[in-house]
Amino acid sequence: MKIFSLPNLLSLSRIPLAFLIIAPLKPEWKYLFCGLAILSDFLDGYLAKKFNQTSKFGAILDPATDKIFVLTIVIASFVQLSLPIYWIFLIFIRDIFSSTGFAMIKLFKIKRSAEIKSRLAGKIVTVLQFLLIVFFLSGKIELAELTVYAIFAFSIVSIVDYLVHFLR
Repeated sequence: MKIFSLPNLLSLSRIPLAFLIIAPLKPEWKYLFCGLAILSDFLDGYLAKKFNQTSKFGAILDPATDKIFVLTIVIASFVQLSLPIYWIFLIFIRDIFSSTGFAMIKLFKIKRSAEIKSRLAGKIVTVLQFLLIVFFLSGKIELAELTVYAIFAFSIVSIVDYLVHFLR
């Protein structure tokens, strides 16, 4: 397993990009760094598959860096924009549920033959979370609010989808 493969480095790049986005920089720079982070999220998986560099480590690293990226920017945005605190629950319910579910699987040593892989509804949630960041950066709070509710709705769909897939 090659930890420092190009796809894994692209995944890891989202962490410093998150901190650059919340740094006191001109908006143009923040948009550029956000665009690079979104591009890295697309490219890491694409390149891993194209060059046969997929790994269990990369499969964990990619969503973990997505969560760190989104959480860092969302928390900073909440402080800066004085947003309703309950939005955090709506934005991260899928992540809370999946983290709790995976912890319970490990804690109770539940054996499943099938690996839990990313699914379409979960990918939609991640895309919506990235879109939410763009709305936060641009100050479009009305669109951000609509996106928060869309994230919540797709999170519920994602949770049900993962549960049905897991219980099969």
